[in-house]
Amino acid sequence: SQPRQRPGIKRDLPGYWVQHETGNPNPGADAEMHNRYLHNGAEGQTLSFHFAVDDGIIYQTIPIDEVTWQAADGGGPGNMSGISSELCINVGIDTATARRNAEALAGGIMKALGMGAERVKRHWDFNAADPNRHHCPDTIMNDGYWPTFVANVGRVIGAAPTDPVAAPIWWQPGDVGPQQRA
Repeated sequence: SQPRQRPGIKRDLPGYWVQHETGNPNPGADAEMHNRYLHNGAEGQTLSFHFAVDDGIIYQTIPIDEVTWQAADGGGPGNMSGISSELCINVGIDTATARRNAEALAGGIMKALGMGAERVKRHWDFNAADPNRHHCPDTIMNDGYWPTFVANVGRVIGAAPTDPVAAPIWWQPGDVGPQQRA
């Protein structure tokens, strides 16, 4: 019922993984808060994403076979074929764990869809024509971490099923993770 967040358009294949950061350093701006923000209408914005990731939980907001409005490229390949992930950067977050969670999520989904690490892109890669181009994922780019992020996603994609890197570090089958949320 919220076409500005969920347009109901089937995503083009094979697609890309489009990594973002929320840009929201406020305390409490975790994945749960971003999930609520989207489901409450995103203040009327045309905005959406498939996943919100923090250091303890991942929320899926839209099925991965549907389009999200997140790459600032209109009907371009970022919006129309991207699987979008918002990485939380709020104060107090364990950045290394949050990044590992995003890498494990990206790698696991891409592996299941038969996509390689060369299809991991930044929001930045899709909005070159935008005069207000978003430097995103900002801290990952500023830290010089982007090549490591892509390499770690590639490790997950290439991991054997018994390799511990094949599953997110905070999850084991039947477990809810180390940080249960109410």
